[in-house]
Amino acid sequence: MIDVVVCDGHPLFLDGLVRVIRQDRDLRLVAETGNGAEALAAIRAHRPQVALVTEELGDLGPSRLLGALRRDGVATRVVLVHADPGAVVWHALGHGAAGVL
Repeated sequence: MIDVVVCDGHPLFLDGLVRVIRQDRDLRLVAETGNGAEALAAIRAHRPQVALVTEELGDLGPSRLLGALRRDGVATRVVLVHADPGAVVWHALGHGAAGVL
């Protein structure tokens, strides 16, 4: 079983990701959040194997989230969910994101 945290600032997309994860028997949703600060708190609390996050994280962007997790020694693999990969994606990958969806 793979524990997953999902963070998306758009409620409709968050709902879609949550529904997909809940349909897969090999995945367990441990938290769903709408901003970066909540995502960081959920990841610290649950220590999931994977966190799906979008660029739209409010005050705490992907690079800062990744930096905080690295500083805290949290091994969660962060996958950036982005509709239009560009410089933000390359920046997040350079700061430790495991991939892009």
